[in-house]
Amino acid sequence: MQVLTIIISCAALVISIAALHNCGKGEIITDKYASQKKHLSEKKQLRVWVNAEKFDRFKKTVAVQNDSIYRLINEYVDNYLAANEDKQ
Repeated sequence: MQVLTIIISCAALVISIAALHNCGKGEIITDKYASQKKHLSEKKQLRVWVNAEKFDRFKKTVAVQNDSIYRLINEYVDNYLAANEDKQ
């Protein structure tokens, strides 16, 4: 059974380490990526393993609804936390 890795992130852009280092020279490019790096430093990445067929169905349904997987996952987390606020 094929398993897909779904990388769900609250950030719209993932910055690679290589991009932060001036073509591998070790000089950090702070001007160009500073705001993106700061934004991503305040986020955590969530990885979920899902059956490939289930993910394809989910992805198609989200597209038909003109929605976003990222938005749905974030909404789920918010709702779950709100429903379990007394247990925190």
